[in-house]
Amino acid sequence: MPRDEKTGELQRLRRLHSRMKLVFGLSALATTFVMACSAAYLVLNYGDMRGPLVPIIVAAAASIILLHIFQAMLLKNVSREIDSKIELLVLYDDLTGVYNFRYIEQRIDQEILRADRGGHSLSVIYIDSDRFKDVNDQHDHQVGNQVLRQLAELLQESVRSNDLVGRLGGDEFLALLPETTAPEARIVAQRMLDQLRQSRFITDTGARIDFLTVSLGICSYPEVAQSREELVLLADRAMYEAKKKGGDNVIIATRQQPTKAQA
Repeated sequence: MPRDEKTGELQRLRRLHSRMKLVFGLSALATTFVMACSAAYLVLNYGDMRGPLVPIIVAAAASIILLHIFQAMLLKNVSREIDSKIELLVLYDDLTGVYNFRYIEQRIDQEILRADRGGHSLSVIYIDSDRFKDVNDQHDHQVGNQVLRQLAELLQESVRSNDLVGRLGGDEFLALLPETTAPEARIVAQRMLDQLRQSRFITDTGARIDFLTVSLGICSYPEVAQSREELVLLADRAMYEAKKKGGDNVIIATRQQPTKAQA
């Protein structure tokens, strides 16, 4: 979904949510008013709670209460569904279904604070395919999109349960590994390489992509990087070093990484 369409959908869902809460609020006020009027009528006219209208008024009040409870349950269910849709639009990449970079940035900031409090490390793996352009050149962008979705699934299968994978854009991804040192992250990165080498991407059109490889760059905090920006930047530079060495490998960032990344 393009950014403009996503923004429009978010606004539509939020307006819908606001209107539903307004309707429910007005309904609650009406219910309260009717119940108060009914109670006053009964007290003024049937203090002993005896009379032909008492059962009718009580039944009507009970029906109103049940209707209000039903409305509350309906609003809760719809609100949960709307919140879920908003979460999908805000947190996840439209094409691949992994997290978007905005959310990954937020999580990196959170994990840095947690690492500082707990005195442990965290690492990121910067992931870039080596020959993705050949996919689009030999086939088309629809095939390329299917390959990207399959690649995202493979990356998610390669990481651990508490790790996160996000898409930076194009054919670039970033994996966030909390409480993980660079050598430990290398094990995860090697698993990504091994699974990719054993995989064949098969698209809906029957195209078979068996030449795709990735270059991986690892950086850790606080051993190497001192901020979120530096963590991602140095992992990016390490990835380019892996690419310059022919791709299909992983490089761990150090303070001696080149000052300017080269494609």
